[in-house]
Amino acid sequence: MIGLALGILPPMFITYGNRSTYIIAALVVVMIICIICAILIIPAMCEDKELIDRIFRISKEEGKKESFYQMLKFGIREKIYIESKKNI
Repeated sequence: MIGLALGILPPMFITYGNRSTYIIAALVVVMIICIICAILIIPAMCEDKELIDRIFRISKEEGKKESFYQMLKFGIREKIYIESKKNI
């Protein structure tokens, strides 16, 4: 169904014989796909209150601020984060 709906869009923007309209049509389709994906990912971006409190508690106990990249590595390796997303 989505493919049929998106298949209707390119002919609206394409003027045959004009190559630049093909680029515009492709950009419109890609933007629509990106917007749909962004809307669908919004519910997955929430964090539990318990996880937020735990991170704040750990950072207070250590007494130092970690860099963004260190926190990113910690978040990717954290097993609780991975398991909580499987349960959803």
